[in-house]
Amino acid sequence: MTRRPSSKRAGEPRALARGSRRHPPSGGCHAGYTLVELVVVVGLVCAVLTAAVPALDAAADSAEVAGAARYLASVVARAQIDAARGQ
Repeated sequence: MTRRPSSKRAGEPRALARGSRRHPPSGGCHAGYTLVELVVVVGLVCAVLTAAVPALDAAADSAEVAGAARYLASVVARAQIDAARGQ
């Protein structure tokens, strides 16, 4: 069985088709993101923010309640100190 000589020389890289990742089309300087990829990313960010906003509102409400409780505790402590002094 004999091998046919190839038309390419050994060590020469294969030619890649235009528009592939390595060789962009002649109109652009590099391959970028497509419109579909950008729309998908924007949609995912919106979905995450939609889920996060109620959790942030609940955390803010909880912090407000905790602040009011601390203030009330300080008022009670001050009243107890004043009562102990007989004022």
